[in-house]
Amino acid sequence: MKAKCRKEDLLYGFGQVQNIANSRTTLPILGNVLVDAKGEEVTLTATDLEIGIKVKIPSQIKEEGITTLPAKKMFSLIRELSHQDLEIEVESNHLTNIYSGSSFFKIVGSSELDFPKLPSFDHKKGLLLDQKSFKDLIRKTSYAISKDETRYVLNGLLISFQKDKVVVVATDGRRLAYAQGETSQEAPEKDVILPAKAVQEIAKLLKEEGQVECILFENQAAFVFKTPSGQDECVVISRLIEGNFPNYKQVIPSQVKERVVLNREEFFSAVRRVSVVTHEKSSLIKVALKKNLLTLTAQTPEVGEAKEEIPLAYEGEEVAIAFNPSYLIDVLRNLEEEEVTFEFNDSLSPGMIRSGNSFLYVIMPMRIA
Repeated sequence: MKAKCRKEDLLYGFGQVQNIANSRTTLPILGNVLVDAKGEEVTLTATDLEIGIKVKIPSQIKEEGITTLPAKKMFSLIRELSHQDLEIEVESNHLTNIYSGSSFFKIVGSSELDFPKLPSFDHKKGLLLDQKSFKDLIRKTSYAISKDETRYVLNGLLISFQKDKVVVVATDGRRLAYAQGETSQEAPEKDVILPAKAVQEIAKLLKEEGQVECILFENQAAFVFKTPSGQDECVVISRLIEGNFPNYKQVIPSQVKERVVLNREEFFSAVRRVSVVTHEKSSLIKVALKKNLLTLTAQTPEVGEAKEEIPLAYEGEEVAIAFNPSYLIDVLRNLEEEEVTFEFNDSLSPGMIRSGNSFLYVIMPMRIA
C-alpha cells in the first residue's frame, strides 16, 4: 500500500474510529483500525463487536493495499505531526512507514485477516433524515438514558418510526424526554432501541448539513452519513437492544391544572445558582408559585441556603413542588428555544416542561420534608 493523505483528513478519520477501537479486550485486534486503500480513498474501520464504524478519507492512492494499525497510537502520532501532508507506505510484513516532511515513523501493523468483518445491509431499505434535525432530537433526549444496567431496555434511546415522523424517547424512571421530528418520506412503523454508546458516537458525527440514512436489518441498525452532495462519508453499524421499551405514553399526564411560560435562560440560570447550595445527600430545590411570582429555594445544613425570585404572569393556586436540580439543569441546558412552558397539577404529581409542539419532558417530584 502507498497512499498520500492530508493530515486534517486522517486526524478526523482516526479521531472518529478510535473511540470504538478497544485494546482492553481479549481480542487485541479490536484495538486496531482496518486501513483499506482503494480507488481514490482510504477507508478506516473499527469495531468492538457491538458497534462498527467506517470513515472514508480522500487520498491519492499510488498502490492499493490493506492492513490494520493501532488506533490510539496512530491518532496520537498524527495529531503531533506539523506537516500537512502524510505518506503511508505498508510493507509486506505490515510494517508501516509514515513520512511527514522531515519526520519518519515506523509503526507495527497486523494482518487484516484476523479483523472482524462488519455485516452487510441493503441500502434500498433506508430512511433519509436531515442530520441537523436528527442531531437536535438526540441532544434533547439522550441525557435521560438510564445508567442502571439492571433495567437493560432503558440503557438506550427509543427511536420510533411513525409514517411521516420519527419519535425519540429516553427515560431512567425518574424523568422522561420526548422529541419528534418530521421525515421527508413515509416510513414503515417500527420501534428500535439504540444503545447509549451508539447514540454517543452518532451524535459526534452528525453535522449541521447533509442527510443520514437509517437502515434497519435483523437486530441491527446502520446509519450512513452523507455529504450535502449525497456522497457516503461515514457508516455506523450497531446492535440494537432487545426487549420492549415501556409504554411512555402512560407516563405523560393527560391533563394539567396550571401552566406558566418561562424565559428558558433566566430559569436555567436561577436553577444553577440555587443548586450550588445543594448536597449529594440532599439534592433538592423547591419551586414555589404564587400570584405573579416563581420562587426557587434550597437549604442544606452542611452548605447553606439560597433563594431566587422570577416575576411572571400567574394567577393560579399557590403550590410548591420539589425537584432534583440536575434533572432541571439537564433539560434546560439542551433546549435552544427562548421560552419553555412549565405545567403541573400539585406537589405530588409529575411536572412537565414543553418546548414548542415537538418536545416535552416529564419529571417526577421529590417529597418536601
